[in-house]
Amino acid sequence: MKKTVITGALLATACLGTPHASQTARDNGFLTINLAAGERKIVANPFVRPVAHEGTVTGSGSSSISESGAFTAGAFDEAAGDNKYEMEITSGRHIGLILPILSNSVNTVFLNGAIPDQLKGGSTFVIRKSWTPGSLFGTNVGSVTNAGMKSATTANASTQLQILDPLLNQFTLSIFFRSTSGEWRIASAPTTVTNLYDVRLGPPSVFVLAQGGSAGTATPRMVGEVRKTRTLFPAGGGSSNYRTLIANPNHQAITVATAGLFNTNGESSASNSVKAATTANVADELTKFNGQNNTTASYFRHTTSGDWRISGTTTPSNTVAIAAGEGAILKRNSTGQAHIAIDPTF
Repeated sequence: MKKTVITGALLATACLGTPHASQTARDNGFLTINLAAGERKIVANPFVRPVAHEGTVTGSGSSSISESGAFTAGAFDEAAGDNKYEMEITSGRHIGLILPILSNSVNTVFLNGAIPDQLKGGSTFVIRKSWTPGSLFGTNVGSVTNAGMKSATTANASTQLQILDPLLNQFTLSIFFRSTSGEWRIASAPTTVTNLYDVRLGPPSVFVLAQGGSAGTATPRMVGEVRKTRTLFPAGGGSSNYRTLIANPNHQAITVATAGLFNTNGESSASNSVKAATTANVADELTKFNGQNNTTASYFRHTTSGDWRISGTTTPSNTVAIAAGEGAILKRNSTGQAHIAIDPTF
């Protein structure tokens, strides 16, 4: 098997395959995130776990797919521990759509989320385990330390993993690895015996890493299989200005202009592309977070010039980078759900 070595910037690379092709060859890599004391970053995990099942669709519903007689009933049921699975479509119009699995029967997998339109028979898909804090960063002090995370008796002296709800604009969960108990604990209740090593991280696998003020520096490292297809993000909802976390699923940096957010391949209708406009207040906005000084910058696609611009300015910003391992927030101006793609860079 070829190895792709990744650390912050791409240090060495192999030919990873054809964009939008089924993942028939698999490469491993790693990505290191640099955190200063008190710094917070939106992190996008560009890696996946090994394939547990690879199949061909024989039927589908609005939130289910079927493959006749292919499964053991209950094999992919969501359960405590490292027993949470997700489905990714790997061919056809909705390639790159990843949804959590709730349960399965002998013939059908039931999903948490909607498939935009019925899948055609013959479309392919894979099933994998979802990432959790334990599977990504470890379940004991040694493995957590080897993954570059800081563990301690308090959250302020540790690296915290936070789940951000961008719609509510607040963290719904903040945990850290408590060294004295050997468990992932809630930051605000470190002595409460609740090991949250098995919380589902995604999809999409986007979360926040925050370095405690007294924790010094840290270099969290993510390791896994490199994805070779685009990622299709469900974005928007029943209200305007709905915010969604999106990720750079690539193993190297992309720019706002080359990401594929506007006129995406295979999903290029107006309802499935970021909305462009002449002013930011009526366009979709992409917001990047700068953890070093806790500031943000927002960008929108300008209809007349075709440029991405900093919101509220006329400054072209097409070359603004979304780094490997970086997440961002997409604010959908219109009501209704869209499916926004970020394309591969190879």
